[in-house]
Amino acid sequence: MINIIEEYGIYVFAIVILFGGIWGTNYFPLNWKEKYKFAAFASLFALIFILLEVFVSKTFVVKDVIKYLVTYTVVTSCYELFMKAFFIKIGLLKSDE
Repeated sequence: MINIIEEYGIYVFAIVILFGGIWGTNYFPLNWKEKYKFAAFASLFALIFILLEVFVSKTFVVKDVIKYLVTYTVVTSCYELFMKAFFIKIGLLKSDE
């Protein structure tokens, strides 16, 4: 696990954000709009990932903050723009009428 984070860190971070947010929208029956549930769970999984990198793998450096912030912004924006429609089409998400 630690080798994967060290070698593919930013890509793994993007996948964790994306599927963490999707997991939260599918399995938590909160009465929030879907985009807010996605943002909340994506943020939670991003925080967990960064804490694991800081305390477990000890590979986090301060200059990486901007990479993680940009990655988080791109992933959440792309989810709202086109990935959500794709995941609904393949059946990973339910349609929100």
